[in-house]
Amino acid sequence: MLTPTSNALRTLSLTIWLTALLSGVSPTLLAQPRPAPAQAPAPVQAQAQAPVDERDARETRERIREVLNQYPPSVGQVLRLDPSLLSKPDYMASYPTLAAFVAQHP
Repeated sequence: MLTPTSNALRTLSLTIWLTALLSGVSPTLLAQPRPAPAQAPAPVQAQAQAPVDERDARETRERIREVLNQYPPSVGQVLRLDPSLLSKPDYMASYPTLAAFVAQHP
């Protein structure tokens, strides 16, 4: 049985993360498991925190769009096709603002 390497898992998670950011889906929603139907509702405190997470996710999406808009449109297209490039220092060296953003948001 083949097991995925940590590099393959990282590439997959980066693909999901970048796709979510660029499509407007909150990455926090992708990471949260769905509750079972018989599960009790979440406490009011946890529900009150959701808008904060949504606002943070929205701000992060806006910020990455601003960063990507500093570069030619092909950069975003290439990263959608191969998000593993986000973890390659030689590729990211050409895009220092993007590299700093990715370093802040691993």
